[in-house]
This record gives sequence, structure tokens and C-alpha cells, in this order.
Amino acid sequence: MKTLFFGSSSYCLPLAVSLHKDTDLIGVVTSPDSTFGRNKAILPSPIKSYAKSNQISYFTPSNSEELSRLIPDFKKLEPHIGVVADYGLLIPQGVFNLPVFKTINVHFGKLPQYRGASPLQWSIANGEKIIPVTFMLMDEGLDTGEIITEINYETKGDETTGTLYSLLFEKAADSLKKVIEDFTKGKSKPHKQNTKNVRVTQRLTRSDGYIPWEIFTNTINNNDNSTSPIINSLSPIARSAFSFSPFRSFACSETCRRALSLYNLYRALSPWPGLWTEVNINNSINTNKPIKKRLKILEIHLEPLTFNLVPDVVQLEGKKPVSWEQFKEAYLAFNKSL
Repeated sequence: MKTLFFGSSSYCLPLAVSLHKDTDLIGVVTSPDSTFGRNKAILPSPIKSYAKSNQISYFTPSNSEELSRLIPDFKKLEPHIGVVADYGLLIPQGVFNLPVFKTINVHFGKLPQYRGASPLQWSIANGEKIIPVTFMLMDEGLDTGEIITEINYETKGDETTGTLYSLLFEKAADSLKKVIEDFTKGKSKPHKQNTKNVRVTQRLTRSDGYIPWEIFTNTINNNDNSTSPIINSLSPIARSAFSFSPFRSFACSETCRRALSLYNLYRALSPWPGLWTEVNINNSINTNKPIKKRLKILEIHLEPLTFNLVPDVVQLEGKKPVSWEQFKEAYLAFNKSL
């Protein structure tokens, strides 16, 4: 079985390894070399590095137009099936329909509820306990293709997007050989997605990580103060985290639900864009006009019995990370809300 793999990140490397081990991986399509670090070192993607070290053909188009121009090269390889995961570019129809059995897209999230650019982050933010590894055929729509199979992963409730990505890609890699064999031999029949409860998740930006100081402090202090008006002004993923209702099926106070929601949002936004708020810092020049600075919430946890949300490590803009207790002592002794 000749396979062609589209992927770029270190997360999806287990899929390339699985295809190389269990199929004839004839080529990979990945992102171009990029600059990293202060020294602007030019480095290849992890997928390109793997291909070079294993004498596998690789292609690094910088846009969809360049990808289309590679169709003659792909035809010479005569792929039986393509596999896409964490690639980065919009793949033209002429490319994903080229292999004999078309192209499989690996997607983390229930469809059609979590289509788009950030399905895993939205699933975590909404408190979903089961995250499917979905294998679907690519079509011209955004995550609208027919579903080949779904393999459910039951979360523990404390994983971040970063840790879940690693776990789900390992699970996808372990399942890939059987998924391809069953599909190409006709044992698994793709089925259309339903058209109800469709949600298209957007690519996250830094501003999606913002949480107002009032919501943050009310939550960690278990205050019953209403935050509904403020919640309505949050980013879409933050509003969804606070309005989703998986916790309403068991006895849990409003402060408990708010703590669970904020914790899920923190998990969803870690490692990027991260959860952050803004604090007023004393201005030594003008004491009547405090300086507003960003405060990153680097680590936070839920107490298992009380469901109290406890910050562990924070980082003030321009400073090194410190414990929450150190931060309160150094910067916020004057703030009665803490």
C-alpha cells in the first residue's frame, strides 16, 4: 500500500512513523523550513527531518498554489491513499482526490459539532469527557467529509491541549494500519455526517486567552458575585466554556461550576495562547494612575474534593514566573479582593 502523508508538527510524527513501518510511505508533504529562536536559526519541520533520515521523498510547498503545481510529481509516485494530520495548508481537490482511495483526514473531535481549526481546544473548554479520534475522507468542505470510523478516547479531566495532542496522535498512530486496511478492503463503509448541531471552531488568537480580573478573582475566592454581564463580553471560546452545561447533571453550586469552567478553559488554552488576565500595578511616578500589566496564569489546579480553583504559578509581564503566593505578597498586598 503506497501512502502519501501530509503533516508538519512534532505532534503528528507518530503517524509518519506508523505509515513508514506498516505501509510503503512514498512521500511526505510538509511545511517549508522556518526560523526559530533569537538567533533566527533555519530549521526543517520534524516531518521533513524524519523523511530525510529515512530516505523518503519530501515536498515543502509554501501555499496551496505551489501544492497544486506538485500534482504531476504526486502522480509519478502513484499513491494508493493519502493521510492528512496537522498539516497547515488548504489542500486542493485535485491533490486530495489523486490517490486511488482518496485521502483520509485525522481529526480530534466529534463531528459535526467540532469542525474547523481548533476542535480539540473547544472540546476541552466545553468539558467534553470523550474525545473521538475521527478518520474521515477529505472533500471540498471544511471537515465535512464522510466519516470512516471514530475511536473514542476517555479523558481524565486534567489534560491540557498539549498533553492531549500527544496522547491522541499516539492513539491515531496505533489505529492507523487497521483503519486503512478495513477501509481499502471495504470492511468499513464511510457514512455522511448529520447536519444538526454544526459548529465551526475558529483559529485561536492571543486575545482568546484573556479573562477579566473580576472573573478570575471571584472564581478562585468562591465569591457568589454575578459575573454574567462580564461573561457575555468574553471571547467565543471563553463564553462557551462558561455557558456549556455538562456539570449541571450533578450537584454543584454556581461557584463550583464557575471553577470547573475556568479550569477547563485554562486546560484548553494551554500551551497556547494561554490563560491571562490584567492587573493594576502601583505607579511610582503617578500614584493616582496605576499601570495595567498582563498576568499569565501558567499553572492552576482544582482541589479534588472541594473543587476550589487554586493558582500555582503566574508570570507578570516583564518578570520571571513566580508562585501565586509570592505574587500576592510582592504585588497585591494592597488588593483586598485577594
